[in-house]
Amino acid sequence: MADYSWARGEGQVTAFALAAEGGPAAWADPAALAEEDERAFADWLADPQRPKALHVAKQVQRAFAEHGWRIEGVLSDSALAAYLEKPGRRTFGLDVLAEEYLGRQLDAAGPADSGQLAFGEDAADEAAAAAQALMVRARTVLDLAEVFEQRLAKDGALELMRDLELPISALLARMERAGIAADSEWLTQLELQFGAAVQQAVKEAHEAVGHDFNLGSPKQLQEILFGELGLPKTKKIKTGYTTDADALTWLAAQTPHELPVILLRHRDQTRLRTTVEGLIKTVAADGRIHTTFNQMVAATGRLSSTDPNLQNIPVRTEEGRMIRRAFVVGAGYESLLTADYSQIELRIMAHLSGDEALLAAFASGEDLHTTVGAQVFAVERAQVDAEMRRKIKAMSYGLAYGLSAFGLSQQLAIEAGEARRLMDTYFERFGGCATTCAGWWTRPGAPATPRPSSAAAATCRT
Repeated sequence: MADYSWARGEGQVTAFALAAEGGPAAWADPAALAEEDERAFADWLADPQRPKALHVAKQVQRAFAEHGWRIEGVLSDSALAAYLEKPGRRTFGLDVLAEEYLGRQLDAAGPADSGQLAFGEDAADEAAAAAQALMVRARTVLDLAEVFEQRLAKDGALELMRDLELPISALLARMERAGIAADSEWLTQLELQFGAAVQQAVKEAHEAVGHDFNLGSPKQLQEILFGELGLPKTKKIKTGYTTDADALTWLAAQTPHELPVILLRHRDQTRLRTTVEGLIKTVAADGRIHTTFNQMVAATGRLSSTDPNLQNIPVRTEEGRMIRRAFVVGAGYESLLTADYSQIELRIMAHLSGDEALLAAFASGEDLHTTVGAQVFAVERAQVDAEMRRKIKAMSYGLAYGLSAFGLSQQLAIEAGEARRLMDTYFERFGGCATTCAGWWTRPGAPATPRPSSAAAATCRT
């Protein structure tokens, strides 16, 4: 690997530093570059034959794109590499990785990192210190790249980073920058509609009890539900009896009193209003929402979305579908496209386990959950109803991640014994899946199976 780069800046590049293998480090202010120098630097960045290492490459690529610079040839991302080695890690700061893998402590963020000059210090000295710190961090990224190249190669995950994670990182940077168009007027109407529904629920709750109270106060709800109204007690917790959604749903089925139903509706409408408010706040000046896709959060390898969370927009209710109507085709685009992997976890499970029955189910081209349901419940495919299919779907995905019988019973609202029988029947039909994917656990009664190699685990995380 020849040359490496590191940069910082949110939305715009304020400074960058480069560190070359076996050579010195350099610092530059983009605004101070001569036209010829900037053109040469841009050509170097865009050259896929000039290998580069970054820290949180997606962030750097998005920031550089705002400056008109395209980065190609990225072969290492120290944050992504740390994630692949330890998917359960919660922090990927360069200072943390430097101390853990290099035994090196980076200077704590100073005034230069906050954009403010410290009083009583010379501005030139401050700028020089900031440039020096940035070059040290560039050198750190270079050194981490060498460490992680060896470690990931040993684990069989180096190709995973370069062939899958890094290309995805570059794609996510483009997606974040492009964003998605949103109809602000429609969102404003929905906010008013859900807000009115919340107030109506508050009014009905007060009328049902006979006096005002705070619907968002668990303490007051406990006093009213189990004290004033004398409703059946729910699960005991430290602060009394729980008033969470599951408890209210149970109460609604246990008593004819209307309050639990009103409280559930209030929470649902409040959640919808909060979702819409969050979307409105994040519509940028270009009329588009630019979410952040997190590549290094879920240990399973799934992406998450924040600011706002576009993966949490309801779809099964009419209100949720109304919110989704706010995402529209923006100027310069022809249509909206929804793309999703088709049962990717189960396909990986089938591949890694080599289970013939599961592979045959996929090869048939039929609906997998219906096909599997027919085999597990020993009925014809036409006899697999919606409830059977739901149970099989929940179980198949859950087992891929090591779901226990108790967890399955909670998820399906069935007895633990029934959940265990379902699991046993599942593994009788698909014995090759007894030990597979992220859970790597063994079916009761079967001989213990050694944990697969880290290379297999890395393949599973894709």
